[in-house]
Amino acid sequence: MYHIASLSHTKSAVKKVERVFLMTYATVFSTRAVVQELILRYLLTPIAPENLSQSLKEEWQLAVRLRVLQLLQLWAGEFYHPDLEKPQVRDLLDQFFAQSTAMHPLHTPHCEKIRHRLKSKGKPLVSIDLDNAPEPIVHEDEFVKVKFKFELADSLEVARQLALIDSELFSKLQPFELFDLAWTRPNKLERAPTICALTQQFNRLSQFVVNEVLSVKDLNKRIGTVRTFVVIAMHCAELCNYNSAFAISSGLNNASIYRLKKTWEGVGPECRAVHEDVSRLLDEPNFATYRARAAKSTGPFVPYLGVHLSDVTFLDSGNKKYLDDEKTIANYYLMERMFDHVTRLLHYAKTQYCLRRVPQIRELFLRDISISDEEAYSISKQLEP
Repeated sequence: MYHIASLSHTKSAVKKVERVFLMTYATVFSTRAVVQELILRYLLTPIAPENLSQSLKEEWQLAVRLRVLQLLQLWAGEFYHPDLEKPQVRDLLDQFFAQSTAMHPLHTPHCEKIRHRLKSKGKPLVSIDLDNAPEPIVHEDEFVKVKFKFELADSLEVARQLALIDSELFSKLQPFELFDLAWTRPNKLERAPTICALTQQFNRLSQFVVNEVLSVKDLNKRIGTVRTFVVIAMHCAELCNYNSAFAISSGLNNASIYRLKKTWEGVGPECRAVHEDVSRLLDEPNFATYRARAAKSTGPFVPYLGVHLSDVTFLDSGNKKYLDDEKTIANYYLMERMFDHVTRLLHYAKTQYCLRRVPQIRELFLRDISISDEEAYSISKQLEP
């Protein structure tokens, strides 16, 4: 495999090339095939000119072997793929580790580091120092005396807890989930678990909004509930948690809520304008404002995955994966463009929110709510015929 020979060359210094390949290889090659090629490269006996001394020959070979181990460390650490856990692949790696440490005892630490990274599945544990975290906006007696309800929660604190929920999910996103349209496949829960979890949380929050608004029979109280959700969505956007901001906006724009004319009239023009500002971010051509905010973000940021998955789909569907009919030469241009896009997306997960958990509030938004569109619309018509 030409790509492996190039990446493991002793003078290889183009770091981006190896990262592009390790992140995107699975779109064109199998994990087992890449592992086999790396092992063959490690065991390769170099063909050298007759006048080249044995010591220089051995030095070249050792340098190649170290490059192979470095590639495996990078692969297992930053670009982990679940296929590395398949029995056939693990057997190959275990045999290789045994062979490598027997041939070069000094390579043992490298092999152990690769094993450790494979065991942790590439994602290091991130700890957050909460000494400077703001105090949660809660009243302890509310939690003690009664069963906690949504109307007891402070809007800003709700937005904070939603930011924690979404960022904790988003931080688990792995590169392999974003390739080969994994989130659309029958086995999507295995191939794209984090994308599925974020999608589920988006739908769960959207349904929570619909259910909560429709559960309020009194018009004035219902107006207050809608206002509260608008303010929460605003705070979510201010916290750069667009997954929740758009989920709430989606819930408020649901047909069963959108048709409540008396309710929206009571909400008032200023509050409606705030809601429209958030909603407009999803309606703009190419999501221009959202993309601009994402590009300028320097702190914690939870993206709305729908935009980014559309970009990945466009790249995947609009370009050839191979440059030859035999499917041996990968389209590096496509691989690099996919790498750049996925790298930008994963960059947002590197900074976490410095906030404290409030379990009673979190629990409200982690429950599945079953209400069909038909049922919701029927209740809506009963509230405002």
